[in-house]
Amino acid sequence: TVAMNLSVYLYRKSNKSVCRISLEMDEEQETRRLASHLTKIPFNKFKENKLTSGDKHKIKEAFRLFSEHGQNHGIVYTTISPTRAMSIDDVYRMIKPFSYQIVMIDYIGLLAGMDHESQWFKLSEVAAVSKRFSREGAKCLVVILAQLDDTTDKLRYSKGIKEHADTMWQWNYTKQEQRELRILPIRVEKDRDGEVFNFELAERYDIMTAEN
Repeated sequence: TVAMNLSVYLYRKSNKSVCRISLEMDEEQETRRLASHLTKIPFNKFKENKLTSGDKHKIKEAFRLFSEHGQNHGIVYTTISPTRAMSIDDVYRMIKPFSYQIVMIDYIGLLAGMDHESQWFKLSEVAAVSKRFSREGAKCLVVILAQLDDTTDKLRYSKGIKEHADTMWQWNYTKQEQRELRILPIRVEKDRDGEVFNFELAERYDIMTAEN
């Protein structure tokens, strides 16, 4: 949800071409989440098939304006949900010809080969490949999502991801007291050539929104 909100912001406010690679959800799931975010129609109405005719009109209008923004600025917003297993090299070969300015991969633990016993090494390798693609290959911002260990708040399996990243946001939202406040406590664990600080996002998962 946070990544989707960030990608929508970069598309609408910074006028960047965005590609989201969703390895966890199919295109229908992704589209419903985006529709809830754009319209502020509760996500439960999508899941339970309770959309009214007014809701459907609102959704169509929101997507028309969303697409029109891209046409007016010569940019695109694309979501890809691969139907076959893909390695990180497969992903970058697929998207490189389209010259996206923002690429988001959700999440790298689902890439092909990540069930290997040396997963810690594989995740670090993905981060290294992503950095090279960002700097040398496509000249774009690459955002990769990874999971934390719920009990320790540590980056699961690999410190190598942090080592290769220019910027790293980290948060844990499993604690009941955090969920009751509906606040995402974001820690900026790394910001190369910048300042490390913390910030909070208001959580509105009911409408697929995180905001400050």
